[in-house]
Amino acid sequence: MNLAQTICLQHKFDLRGVLQWRVSDAESLVSSQAWENNIKQKSEIIQAQADMIASVNKTISGAAKSTNETIAKNMAVLNR
Repeated sequence: MNLAQTICLQHKFDLRGVLQWRVSDAESLVSSQAWENNIKQKSEIIQAQADMIASVNKTISGAAKSTNETIAKNMAVLNR
């Protein structure tokens, strides 16, 4: 029996249990990193959508301003 086995037996640890705990810990870390990557990707998608909405709003605002100017010019012509 080697020293590691003796220590584990003295502390009533099962080597397989310790290994399983470490594997579980590693799986948890991988899962956490995957979750963080997923959140990052979703954040990037949301930011891209927000940028697109801002661009559409700017276009609509410009079109509304142009339409209002055209209406004002036409009203001026009609009121002469």
